[in-house]
Amino acid sequence: MARRLNVHLTVDLMTAGYARRLNEAIRALSDSLIVFDDASPMRPHITLVMGEAMDSEPSAAMQDALSVAVKASRATVLSLELERPYYVAGTGYVLADVAPMNTLDSLIACVRGALVPRFVQAQDREGWVPHVTFARVDPGVPAVDRHVESQHPHGPVIASAIEVSNVGPAGSCIDGLLRLPLPADMLDR
Repeated sequence: MARRLNVHLTVDLMTAGYARRLNEAIRALSDSLIVFDDASPMRPHITLVMGEAMDSEPSAAMQDALSVAVKASRATVLSLELERPYYVAGTGYVLADVAPMNTLDSLIACVRGALVPRFVQAQDREGWVPHVTFARVDPGVPAVDRHVESQHPHGPVIASAIEVSNVGPAGSCIDGLLRLPLPADMLDR
């Protein structure tokens, strides 16, 4: 079986805490394939590219390609806005979309251009919206839907690095393999 990689933005500690609390509340209502707690290697993130790895391990060449992509996109540390969380009853995912932002769109395009297909055979992303995933429960759980409906949008998400991780259950990210800090000269608003 081929190794699957997720190239993503890391999220700040406040956002990770919010994701953990929402995940815990959802897991009190239904089992989740995605678990954010001390015993789990899974962590909240914003996916840029996900797919089959072309090499057995991320390489220095992959890190160099990511560096070139970040420079080309002119992205610095990003301040992103999450929209209100929602439950997709048909799939069981609990998500919050990232509000549209030109700098993020440019970063995604540059990262995809640098990595696909040389390093990652990416999944088709037509109609895909950048988001944070909070849980993956059985489809159609009304108690989860009600709880998620009661949530308010989380404040700004500070994304300060791109990370490459193995893909775990339900698209989760586990064990960071490679990390590239975003330049921090200013916050992009």
